[in-house]
Amino acid sequence: MTPALSIPDAGLGDRAWDDMCAELGATLGLDAPVPRRTLEAALADETYAGNLLASRRHPALLQQLIDAPPRARSAGPQLSAAGLARKAAIALGRWAGTGFATVDETVRRTREAACLGCPDRRPAPSSLGTCGLCGCPLGRKIRMTSEACPGSHPLREGQTRWGEPALPPR
Repeated sequence: MTPALSIPDAGLGDRAWDDMCAELGATLGLDAPVPRRTLEAALADETYAGNLLASRRHPALLQQLIDAPPRARSAGPQLSAAGLARKAAIALGRWAGTGFATVDETVRRTREAACLGCPDRRPAPSSLGTCGLCGCPLGRKIRMTSEACPGSHPLREGQTRWGEPALPPR
């Protein structure tokens, strides 16, 4: 998952959230479910989720993380975990249609530079970050020939921020 996405209810009933909270609690070795805000933060921020898992054998640290989950940012896509999974599956299907082709190193570097300078990028400590417009993990997206930047170039009409022709919305 991508860091710092706000995860709304997305039509899940309270029972589904309760089940997922209980499952995360069990995964962390707890005798009780985690609070819903902890689950939402873990779904929204892969670094936080990783820290929870890494802290399973350190009860005091784990409890601190559970008690003070990071707040989700309000900007960017408002997608549920299921919505992000659906988008990822569609992107994977498009990529498979190209034979899993990747861009050459020059294109990858150009895309990476554009993403690093983008005001909508959501940084992550261990990766290029996440696109604040579409929710995609940038380190993967910039390598795929089947993917395009969703942002418009600020100076060149009809181009993406990657400097490539803008595609119709998908």
